[in-house]
Amino acid sequence: MSTSEERINDLQRHSAVQDARISNLETKFEMFMQSIQENNERRAAEMQDFKNEMRQQNQMRAAENAEIRNEIREINKATDAKIAEIRTTVDGMGKHVRNLTYTSIAAIAAMVITVMLNLPK
Repeated sequence: MSTSEERINDLQRHSAVQDARISNLETKFEMFMQSIQENNERRAAEMQDFKNEMRQQNQMRAAENAEIRNEIREINKATDAKIAEIRTTVDGMGKHVRNLTYTSIAAIAAMVITVMLNLPK
């Protein structure tokens, strides 16, 4: 019976060793799963922070774009006013040139008439 008892003792010892190994593996697996869960939670928090940062940047860009559009509108208004002023000036100069032309034609006509009247007969 001693052989049977030895076998039983060996089996019990082997079973205890296997139980310890299984327990150790279960502990490592639980630690691994906890690590994965923590990484997922950290990654989710980082992703949320990133999304919030992107939203904030988009809002800032939208505000900057609106500001730029307003500045462009103001520049366009100022440019349109300057163009209108230049057109008015050019029109005024055109009228002035026209008046000078008419005056010159009238002066030339007067000189021609004077010369014609003073020609010897």
